[in-house]
This record gives sequence, C-alpha cells and structure tokens, in this order.
Amino acid sequence: MKRGIALVLAALLSIGSAAVPVWGSMSAPIYVTVDNVLVQFVGQQPLIIDGRTMVPVRGVFEELGFDVEWKEETRTVTLKDDLHTIYIVQDQPTFLMNGATFDLNDPPVPAQNVGGRVLVPLAAVLRSVGYTVGWNDGSRTVVVTSPTTSAEIAYYADYPAIPDLGSFSNPRAGIELTNSLTDESLFWYRTVPSEVIEEYAAEMLDIGWEEDRQESKDGFTVFTKDKQKVTVDAINHKADGYTVVTVSKLLEMLPGGIVPSIQGYAHWQAKEGTARNGDVYWFAQINDTAINAYTELLKAQDFKPDEYRSKTGRWVYVKGETTVIVESPTQANNGNTLITVEDSIVYFTKHPSVPVPSGSADKTAPADTGAGTTYSYVANTEINVQAYIALLVELGFNNDTTKTGNGVYVYTKN
Repeated sequence: MKRGIALVLAALLSIGSAAVPVWGSMSAPIYVTVDNVLVQFVGQQPLIIDGRTMVPVRGVFEELGFDVEWKEETRTVTLKDDLHTIYIVQDQPTFLMNGATFDLNDPPVPAQNVGGRVLVPLAAVLRSVGYTVGWNDGSRTVVVTSPTTSAEIAYYADYPAIPDLGSFSNPRAGIELTNSLTDESLFWYRTVPSEVIEEYAAEMLDIGWEEDRQESKDGFTVFTKDKQKVTVDAINHKADGYTVVTVSKLLEMLPGGIVPSIQGYAHWQAKEGTARNGDVYWFAQINDTAINAYTELLKAQDFKPDEYRSKTGRWVYVKGETTVIVESPTQANNGNTLITVEDSIVYFTKHPSVPVPSGSADKTAPADTGAGTTYSYVANTEINVQAYIALLVELGFNNDTTKTGNGVYVYTKN
C-alpha cells in the first residue's frame, strides 16, 4: 500500500491554492498520479464538478489498501486503514476522520452519486495530513505527492534548538499555548506514523538532546537538554486524534531532588518543634491557579493525595517515605504559601492507626502491667508532646477530657 494516499482519502481537490477551473469541454479525461504513478480507473472516470475534482471511491481507494464500505441506509462511505477511519456522508459538506470533523473547502462540494457510482472529493483531507496536491494544466493531471521527511529540518520559531516535528511529517495542524505552573507550548499534529517519530527521536539525540528513560514510557518519549524538556506523545494523551509535542521547562527541584519547586520561590527554613521535623519552603505571591497547577504537578510525579489529612486550603501528598503538605496563604500563619516536606508518618506495628513520634524507639511495657501496650520515652526530651498531640488531632483522634489531667493526655478514635 502506498503510504502517500493511504493516510487519507476523503478530501476535496483544490488545484493549487484555488479551485480547479470549470472546463468548457467536460469530456476531456482527468488523470490522477500519486508519487508519479498513474492511477487506473475502471468504468467511471474522475470528473470536475463545480470546479472540484471528484473520484470514484472504489476505483482508487481499494487499490491503495483501504477497506471501503458503503451503507445505503445512511448513504455513508467508510474508509479504513491501519491509522485512520474516515466517514463521508453523501451530500454533506463535512466528513469525519478519527473522530474529528473537517470541512470540504469553501464552497464545499460533497460526495455524490453519479450514474450509480459514488464520487468523493480528494484533496482537502490529503492536504490536511501533509500531502502536496497540484495541477498540471497541460496534461489535465492531478499530481499527488506523499509527505516525506524534509531534507531541511525546520525548527520551532520560539524554540530554535528544537526541531519541528512538522518538518519530518505532516504540517502543523494546531498550536496552543497554555500558561500553567511552568509555561508549556503544545504543538498538535495529525496522527504521525511510528517510523516518523523514530526519525524525529534519532534527530533529537544527534543534536545533543538526551532521552529521560525513567520518565519515558510506551508511546510517550521525554527529552531533556539544558533547562528545557520536550515530550513527544504519540498515542494522544492530551488530544484525541493528534500526536502532541510539548515544550516546557525542566522541573526545579527542592533540595533533595524528590519534590518539585514552585514559581515565586522566596526562601526556606528548617521547621522546628514538630513531631516530625521537616523543611518548610515559603513562597510569596502564589495564587490559587498556581497552587492547583502545583498539586497537579505533584500527582504527575506519582505523589498520591492523602484525602484523610487534606482539607480546604491544605493539601497533603505522599510518595514513599516523603510527605508534601501545601498550605495556601489563607491557611499559613505568615500570609505566604507554605510547602512542608517531611518524612511520611510511621505507625506502630501492632497499632497501625497510631503514629510513632519522631526519633523514638518502641519499648513495650511488661505484660503484667495490664494496661495494654505501652511505649516509653525519656521525659520530654525525645519528643515534643504538644506537636505529637497536634498530629493525633490531625489524624482524627479526639481528646477525652474526662481522663485528661495532671500531665496525662487521653485521645480516642473509633
């Protein structure tokens, strides 16, 4: 199957940048070549209708490897190959490809029945996925050229060190700039064959980009260089029907390299006097949009939300032995956004809902005490009692005031 025409076959032909002229003698034959190979039509030949070239659906598409189906009840032509499913409804000005709607140029000439044969337009979809369609006036030939890797690689205008995927495959179908925690530019393309993506990856490596093998996965490749990051999403995580190239900044990590930083970094200091000593990072002028983007970033880095400990304006995320607490300015005491990084809570083995105070070693009381399991610590030097009580409250324990007193604090849960 020719790769050239197999990518689409439901487009309306516009010759050059304008419509085909309406010829005085419509009996003169119209020819179609694909990559310099003449397409043979049996029976019904191509026609120019209202300035557009129309071709018999079965005469060319089956020959080039498409499965072609006609449903009389819906008057719909279905074309399928390995990459595309195209629906063309007779007498309709649009068609569907991979779920996306496309116009048949302006003014449109829809698919129509001529002498019992369905004729469909050719060039609108061909051009939308990167084909070159031209017109040879002398021979009255529609000249179709398959998209090929460009000999001269283009680069993104705003990112001159990053090759434009469109110069390897299809023209850029859309571009969207989204402002998030770190600005990202998204370049959308019609579905790109895997071999073209492999060519693009090889070029990235040749010009000094490195693949992040830990972050890359099936259909999703990540490249890094200097302070930039490029992801190639071949299986359309962000936009159905498209391959997406995303250009963004490399994450700035807080000390330790586990937790990402956030824009507007102000300063950090060690947090003292808690049951679990941690680092507190203070950030100025962080709005709710940036905080929401940051929590999404934590999730993208495989941190899991702790719904039990989180509340309005305070979000808790856990990854392995690391806990990240994000507090909005309305929650933080000093008016800044606070990010606290601390060890994840460790629970007593025999009592998995009761936290172990920081820096403590379990000591089980003798069995004859009759008081259950007792964990003993030296005076108040090993733990901060008030901070530990605050942790119990955070975890849902309630103070039993009837039993609390004289240095004894009783908390219950369930």
